[in-house]
Amino acid sequence: MARVFNGTNTGLSVTTAIVAAYPFSWGCWFKGAQQAASLMSLNASATLRHDLSVASGGFLRNQQATSGNNATSAVAYTAGVWNHGIAICASNTDRRVYLNGGNRANNTNNLAFAAIDNLWVGAQRVNADWWNGSIAEAAIWNAALTDAEVAKLAAGISPLSMRPDKLVAYWPLYGGFSPEVPYKGTAALVLTNAPTRGDHVRIFGVI
Repeated sequence: MARVFNGTNTGLSVTTAIVAAYPFSWGCWFKGAQQAASLMSLNASATLRHDLSVASGGFLRNQQATSGNNATSAVAYTAGVWNHGIAICASNTDRRVYLNGGNRANNTNNLAFAAIDNLWVGAQRVNADWWNGSIAEAAIWNAALTDAEVAKLAAGISPLSMRPDKLVAYWPLYGGFSPEVPYKGTAALVLTNAPTRGDHVRIFGVI
């Protein structure tokens, strides 16, 4: 079962750094009606640092700090079915976003790493961009995944099979625990206003 968010005030969060430098990658599976909202955000207190989100029109976006630093897909996600999104920050001048294993977009503006101290899933709490729909299989790596690795994740391969030595946090989000315990890492996600449970995307076991 996945976590289902109401688009108004439900989310998952943890107050820990998760990553402390470039490179890193983060992503999840998501499903919902077409909307502009956040899937996963990395912040410093009340300041947005990184946001994997859906922009107006259904385009997937890797936003760093401000809108001029976005990598935004040219293809919109499909409403009402499971989609896969990955954002990558490989260096000061290399940020990427992938939708459903491809549709890669890039941004090369020069931005140094800035400290992170909290993570939200299903929300970008700084701007209250709450997701309305389901999220599953949230994961973070302290490495820049390759195009081929992103494609495998979008084909349904478990994050546990992808660079397990670099996988720093992984939450299947089955919806049966409060807080949501990780399968990898130690950062349990605290529930805000009780996101519910829904059907889970099909994931293949560890290979």
